[in-house]
Amino acid sequence: MAPETSVLAVEIPGSHEQPIRAKLHMPAISPRGIVLLAHGYMGYMEYGMFPFLADALAQAGLATCRFNFSHSGVDHDHSSFARADLFSINTWNKQVEDLELLSGAIPRLIIEDGGPDELPLYLVGHSRGGVTSLLAAARGQLSGAGASGVVTLNSPDACNPWKDHQDRILQEGGLDQVSNRTGQRLRVDAVFLQEQLDQPEAHDLLELVGSIDVPMLLVHGTADMTIPVQAMDRIAAAAAGCPDLERVQIEGADHVFNTPNPFNPADEPSRQLDEMIHIVTGWLERKVS
Repeated sequence: MAPETSVLAVEIPGSHEQPIRAKLHMPAISPRGIVLLAHGYMGYMEYGMFPFLADALAQAGLATCRFNFSHSGVDHDHSSFARADLFSINTWNKQVEDLELLSGAIPRLIIEDGGPDELPLYLVGHSRGGVTSLLAAARGQLSGAGASGVVTLNSPDACNPWKDHQDRILQEGGLDQVSNRTGQRLRVDAVFLQEQLDQPEAHDLLELVGSIDVPMLLVHGTADMTIPVQAMDRIAAAAAGCPDLERVQIEGADHVFNTPNPFNPADEPSRQLDEMIHIVTGWLERKVS
């Protein structure tokens, strides 16, 4: 039988004082490390595999924080983007700042709860959450000793997905996209691109990845039609100087590891999700042992 875990609802001020709403999964034993679990574009902490993955990591002895980025647009009600105004002005810098603030707040909460101090901190990011995790680790924008390792799950290999259309987006002041989940038409303000143009070195993902010297695990599904597996290959090539780099392809895994949304944690996970969790938990357990 898997050890019991507990879940604590957390809210802290995020970028521009907007709230970061989170759930902290605590292991039954004293935690051996901390994981910040970052969602992707139009994602949120309750999406599909996230609660299941967070619980599996907690069962492996890792205090795991899944959360909504402060400018994700998702409020208490996950059925829609209630704060489309915040979604529209989200940027990479805001998301990195959120990770920075969480990297200070979550260890403090664990200490206040009687847990150990100076626990190693790991960033695990899905899709664009992987990009944010890589940026935060490379920029050194985390509290304390920084990241002890980074795990990416189906991560893109660049910050700007709209290079071919950026002139038109800048001219029109933004881009409209429809959420497949809610049917809402959501605006992405031109500030998302302008920030990258104003600070190109801070958003050159592959160049920045080359400076990461903590262990990295890159995981990608071979059937990911959203972000092709070649993106992982390019990240790995950029990180060739990393002293501890692993990359794993999961055969037949799509962008969400073949997991429906919503996903009932009581149901059996897909083979691809089960394999991903086994790989990630095994890697993290080896790092904290």
